[in-house]
Amino acid sequence: MPGVFVSHAYADEEFVTAFVEQILRLGCALPIERIFYSSGADTGIEPGKDVASSVRDKVGEADLVIAVISPTYQTRPYCIAELGAAWVRTDALLPVLTPGMAHTDLKGVLGSVKVGHLDDRTTLNALHDRVVEMTGVRPKATTWGQHLERWLERVSVHAETLKTPAVVDPDDFRAVKNQLAASEADRQRLQEAFDKLLEAKTLEEAREAALPEEESAHFHALLDTVRDTLRKFSGVLEDAIWFDAKNQQMLWPQYLDDPDRHGDALRAVDDGYLYDDDEFLRLNKDFPDVWRACAAVRELADFMNETSPEFIAWFKDEYDLPPNLEHKRVWQALLH
Repeated sequence: MPGVFVSHAYADEEFVTAFVEQILRLGCALPIERIFYSSGADTGIEPGKDVASSVRDKVGEADLVIAVISPTYQTRPYCIAELGAAWVRTDALLPVLTPGMAHTDLKGVLGSVKVGHLDDRTTLNALHDRVVEMTGVRPKATTWGQHLERWLERVSVHAETLKTPAVVDPDDFRAVKNQLAASEADRQRLQEAFDKLLEAKTLEEAREAALPEEESAHFHALLDTVRDTLRKFSGVLEDAIWFDAKNQQMLWPQYLDDPDRHGDALRAVDDGYLYDDDEFLRLNKDFPDVWRACAAVRELADFMNETSPEFIAWFKDEYDLPPNLEHKRVWQALLH
């Protein structure tokens, strides 16, 4: 028997259950067998049934699909799949927002759709009319009005149960990914160093093989992180980050000496990445990407200043430079 399919995030179960009970079951007088939402014991998927195929079938059969859009909803692949399945039947899709969620937070195709909130009387009355139109179930006007008022009185309390989704920052994800890669690389380098030590025929080869593996892995992991955080910066901004690592301010590039570099500095000031401090330029670390880059560079610089004699000897052999990030040649050799 077709009915109403409620698409929602499992994390929003408590809020959605209250909505289904007060608005759909009591307010709209829908029989329990004509409501499908996966969190309900009496309205979800039968034991032993395949989840994906059951959801797909229910969406296709439903008279109306109500999508309860919350911040968490937009981060769940299953929810997006349900929404996509319902989207092809636009006449049967009714998206609604949880309280407090801004329309500007909507992603993808929903951003162009007029969507109301579940704590808005007009939106709820329109939802009631749509349920009546699509299912043919018509409650008494007094019944709907009574349960609508009860919902509006309690919706703010129900909304407190909505959880803020944990969203991983892309830069943090890349940093952790680099650290995991460094752990695996450390294991491989240990085996390689052992093999090299056995095969070493010169002093230089033996010195590299003797380099402490924890220092090698740490150095490469820190260097990968610095390179990753500096990806979006170049020219004047990269130089400003290098000066910051030395606790120095960078002089304004002179137009007559380098007009292109001077223009880059002006744009960085306009964008807010740099402060115009008279004759100097100063980084604006209120930007998270700038702060992360500076922190990564300082961590690498501190590490290079506290390494073992074996690491120093290896670094000099490898780069023909001292392991000091304050030297511009060292900076360029490592990052370019």
